[in-house]
Amino acid sequence: MNQPSVLLWLTHAYCRDEGVQIKLERCVSAGILRPLVEESPSLAREFRAARQSVVAALAERPFDIDPRYVWVASAQLNLPHGVLSGSAPLGLLVGSGRCVPGVRVVFYSAIVCLREPCPTEMLIAIAQSFYRDDGSLSGLSVNSGGIRHPSVNRFLLSCAKATIEETEREPSPFRITELRRRDGRANADAPSSTAEAKQIYGLLTADEGWDVVPAWRARQVTANRWSSRDFLWVGSFGQSVLVMNDKDKDYVEAEGNFFKQWFGSVKPYYSTAFRMPGLDHGVLYATEGAALLKLTADALVAEIKQTVDVKRLGTDGSRFATVRVSWRELMRGDLNSMRLRIFKYIDDVRTIGVEELEGIDHLLSRQFHLQEEVKALEQYGAMIDAQIVALATIRLSVLVMLLTALGTLAGVLALLHL
Repeated sequence: MNQPSVLLWLTHAYCRDEGVQIKLERCVSAGILRPLVEESPSLAREFRAARQSVVAALAERPFDIDPRYVWVASAQLNLPHGVLSGSAPLGLLVGSGRCVPGVRVVFYSAIVCLREPCPTEMLIAIAQSFYRDDGSLSGLSVNSGGIRHPSVNRFLLSCAKATIEETEREPSPFRITELRRRDGRANADAPSSTAEAKQIYGLLTADEGWDVVPAWRARQVTANRWSSRDFLWVGSFGQSVLVMNDKDKDYVEAEGNFFKQWFGSVKPYYSTAFRMPGLDHGVLYATEGAALLKLTADALVAEIKQTVDVKRLGTDGSRFATVRVSWRELMRGDLNSMRLRIFKYIDDVRTIGVEELEGIDHLLSRQFHLQEEVKALEQYGAMIDAQIVALATIRLSVLVMLLTALGTLAGVLALLHL
């Protein structure tokens, strides 16, 4: 079977509450989604093969995106006339994960496998169709369930609306582009020429003017890279990841011979020809983990800011209402609950590294600005600590005053009785 030349993973992610998982399960009952293991056993085997390797350390973290579901209706990515074969199958996986209680992130991932080498402009156009909502029916579009969507973006939005009824919040987009069967082996250190650096820049940024950017700018963007093999190059810019994977049969045979000689069997991971973008070498799991952590931090910060505004303004503008709202939150444990969630989030980010694959986690942590998220949450955490202490002090003072008053009253009653 011919292996794909280009693999695309185009994802919209939404922050929702815990109830969203129930909605996804209802969609399975309604026939809109089906479990991956039932709908596509071969793809399920790819995920299983990855879990039986070092990549499992990335896949089995607390915020694993599992189970995964498949969009039942078939879909096609329509390409402009004269480009490749005119269309390409498009699959859609849906999954959700969480790292703190109360916040769940849902992923809608469109998967496109192109058998033939593609011009850089075409891959940039597909990326822009993913980001933008102004697609044209005469160019790139998606057919699914008898409906023609003018862009990949519109298709993913319609899938979210049909499953989790998401209509208000804008999704957070991120994508993986994996190139295979390239001429020569990927340079794990740096692009071999200015022309290649510009091409990589264009694929990472989806900038149609990639061929006229200054060389220094192209090399600046391509400096954000990671590799664990001489045939692998992974770069990241913002929430976009590019993988150049030139793994060949010689490497597969060498790995197979090693495990067969010393352990008696070949691990499926080394003999699997992955069709899932980024699943080889753990890039997919690392990207999903970074995206989940970023969206969770954004949700926590938004929730904290909303709580602070309520305290500052009060329910009716009065000072008494402000104190009453804060006190009620303390009694219900809301502030303590938020503090515990912040602690857990910070711990997840700081322990994100996985020995052999630590570099990819650190690369994506920088590009997704997770350390800045940690600093912001640490500041909010300190603010919440101060509020908890202040409110507890007020509560204790009131209790002491009440006990003092009751003691005084008891003394007066005792004197009157005498």
